[in-house]
Amino acid sequence: MKYLLNATALLLATGGLASADTWYKFEGEVKAGVIYEGVKASSDESETNFEFDPEINFVFGGSTQDGLTYGFEIDLFDIADIATAEAEDEEEFPGELFIEGNFGKFTFGGDANGAFKWALSEADDAVGGEAVGDDFEEHAGYFDSDELDDLSEKLITLRYENSIGDLNYAVSISDINEDEPNVQAGLAYHVPLNQGALELDAGYGQRGDENLYGLSALYEINGFAIVAGYVDGELDGEDFQSQYIGLGYETGRWTFHGNYGETTEGTESKDGFGLAADYELRDNLILATGYGVDDEEEFFSLGLAFEF
Repeated sequence: MKYLLNATALLLATGGLASADTWYKFEGEVKAGVIYEGVKASSDESETNFEFDPEINFVFGGSTQDGLTYGFEIDLFDIADIATAEAEDEEEFPGELFIEGNFGKFTFGGDANGAFKWALSEADDAVGGEAVGDDFEEHAGYFDSDELDDLSEKLITLRYENSIGDLNYAVSISDINEDEPNVQAGLAYHVPLNQGALELDAGYGQRGDENLYGLSALYEINGFAIVAGYVDGELDGEDFQSQYIGLGYETGRWTFHGNYGETTEGTESKDGFGLAADYELRDNLILATGYGVDDEEEFFSLGLAFEF
């Protein structure tokens, strides 16, 4: 924790030398409702529970007269977890800060994504939903591109990003005090089009013998979005492969999303699909439903999501 706070103090002190504007705010999301987790092989292991999931972030930002911008964000519940945890259990340092200028952008912290996740478009980037239980992302075939970040022993990530025209690129490193640091790189190219928006992505990461490379494409037009991706490499000493597709559509107060994915680890393959449908009751208040299913489990949730 002290490393993050010291870096924050240094950053704010630097910005304060020629500060033109600073601001802060609280923002977050509260999800509440009922969730069902079913085990196909045994109804005795299925559960239905209430869910209440608040997230409150403190966000600070500013700029200097010479064009430098900076900011800091931290989840207050993460701070509470650290405060009540025993020292030996403190594996991650929450929050992230950034500093940006003509030189590019540096992001640092326990919540900073590696360049692989920064680059790749996931299935829920196709107009993803707001399901209370994130059910549409829970099935065994769903690929979450923070697989590489999860390999880190003590995740404090430093990421640098910049752009050349329509090409954005990033590199990141974490676990710098380990024998095998987690090093990643990513590219995101925004293809110039007369209609719609197309993004092509590529990412690579390695930590020791474990590595992943991935390709993805995201196209959006008139409220409709489609994303497809392919990932290959080696995790936990086994060959790893994933392919996925996501579809989304937003019209008026309605948002719809669906995705399908297949993941292979070693010789075992699993697939599944997820669905989400949201209706905006009023500004920032959403009635949310989600569903996910694979060969072994199924998930369902119904509730409200409120953003502030």
